[in-house]
Amino acid sequence: MHSVVTVEHHAPALDRTVAYTALVPDRGTPPFAVLYQLHGASDDHRAWLYKSSLLRYVDGLPLLVVLPSGENSYYVGPWEKLVVDDLAAHVARTFRVRPGRAAIGGLSMGGYGAIRLGLLHPDRYASIFAHSSRLPQGDGDGDVGVVAGRVDRATMPALAFDCGVDDHLIEDSRRFHARLDALGLPHQYREHAGAHTWDYWDEHVREAIAWHTRVLDL
Repeated sequence: MHSVVTVEHHAPALDRTVAYTALVPDRGTPPFAVLYQLHGASDDHRAWLYKSSLLRYVDGLPLLVVLPSGENSYYVGPWEKLVVDDLAAHVARTFRVRPGRAAIGGLSMGGYGAIRLGLLHPDRYASIFAHSSRLPQGDGDGDVGVVAGRVDRATMPALAFDCGVDDHLIEDSRRFHARLDALGLPHQYREHAGAHTWDYWDEHVREAIAWHTRVLDL
């Protein structure tokens, strides 16, 4: 099993104390690979722990799972720096984690965060897997379609995402999938039965864990 630890730390990006939950392997030999799993809007760092069976699904894996608190930020602005810099530095100081790139995933708002942060920071992340992503359009690096257009194929993380066919956000995923196809960027996109619900995310996060496990060579 993994031990569940709630950690508070000072985040320079926000100039205040924030919390995150860590699922720490009880077995295996450190240093461990790291997965950052982002929550959706109106949830917090405990959502993946209490609303899904994520803890059970990672049992036996040499994988430290970090559940950040993103509030309703979409993980942009100072919240981007929180996850990419402040949190990563604190995790490295606090736990025995292996150097190199991590994995990142999430749902809805957190799916957007995972895709955007992963593509913007390929030096930090080797693997991305997002579910039911809310993918706003706009200008600059707030639009993941724009970000994808700047990606270096040679260094981009392994990218996968999915969505339920009854999800009100499915056109966001279809549009992004088409954009990636047009750019010739490698990725996996799948549609499944289901809607924007925890039943859907609990089922398909298992596929995400398997994806990260392969990419991280665990």
